[in-house]
Amino acid sequence: MNILIVDDDIDVQTFFEHFLRAEGYTVYSAGDGREALCKLKEEVHNMIFLDLKMPDLNGVEVLMYIKEHYPGIVVVVITGEKYCDKEEKVREIGGVFDIIHKPFKLDTVRQVIKDTIGKSA
Repeated sequence: MNILIVDDDIDVQTFFEHFLRAEGYTVYSAGDGREALCKLKEEVHNMIFLDLKMPDLNGVEVLMYIKEHYPGIVVVVITGEKYCDKEEKVREIGGVFDIIHKPFKLDTVRQVIKDTIGKSA
C-alpha cells in the first residue's frame, strides 16, 4: 500500500515515514499542497494523511482537488486545530475517512489504517 503524508511540519512527516515504513508500507511525503498535487501525478497512492493548515494550498483546497480527480483515494485528515472552522468545511466536502487530532498516538494511526483496509476488503 502506498501512503502519502502531506504536512508542512517536518517532524510529522518524519514520524509518519519511520512508523509506516516499519509497518511495511511504502511512504511518500509532501511539505505543502502543491508538492502533494505533483506527487499524486507521479505515483498511485492508496491513502493520504492530509494536514489542514499549510501554506500556499491548504488542506481543504487539496482535499477538494483529490475528491474531484482521485475519488478512490482514502483521505485521513490530520489537524492540530480541534473543532476549527476548516474541520467543519472538511465534513461538508465529504469523502474523508477520518479526522485525527494532533498529537496522536501510534495505535490511533495503526487502527485507522486497519479500519481502512477492512472497509476496502
